[in-house]
Amino acid sequence: MSIDTTNIPEQIIALKHRIHEQCPNITEHFRELETILAEEIDSIESA
Repeated sequence: MSIDTTNIPEQIIALKHRIHEQCPNITEHFRELETILAEEIDSIESA
């Protein structure tokens, strides 16, 4: 697998646009994931 290292900032911007097009509520997904992980961490720490 080759990695294209030309114009990395432009590639990052394009990737972010594709992510937001494919998953417009990504912020909500990450908040849900954060809540789930925090609950699991609390459970592990209290065991």
